[in-house]
Amino acid sequence: MKKYLLMMAIAILSACVFVSCSDDDDNNVSKDKIVGTWECVAYEEWLKEDGKITERENPDNYIGRYIAFDADGTYLGNFYDDYYSDRGDWRWKGNELWGYDSDGGEPIIYGSVIQLDNNSLVFEASESERYDGVRYEYYSKVSFKRIADK
Repeated sequence: MKKYLLMMAIAILSACVFVSCSDDDDNNVSKDKIVGTWECVAYEEWLKEDGKITERENPDNYIGRYIAFDADGTYLGNFYDDYYSDRGDWRWKGNELWGYDSDGGEPIIYGSVIQLDNNSLVFEASESERYDGVRYEYYSKVSFKRIADK
């Protein structure tokens, strides 16, 4: 049940991010560098309710998993296989990376790219909103190392 509530909160917060972004933001990160296969080396994710952490994702669930971004705007991997399919479409919005499951709908990968070079990819997302008098805060940061070029 807690997992379901967490996923619902993430979906709500993701929708908020989706609505607030513009497709014509300037992109200061070269999206060409993302093409390749990446292995997760660090993962942090939590949900707070009124300032108290109520959910924290276990990083061991993600470390060692991979995701591959292709130049044609698709991705493939085993990063989110517990909840979503292993393939979909990715795109840039400003300095943000967005990934959409092959089933469509809400984004499942989103965040500001804070580091992208030949060997490292790091992105993070944070959102907050008040709902029914409760302040919800979500944060995630994912770090990858490149394991193959495409």
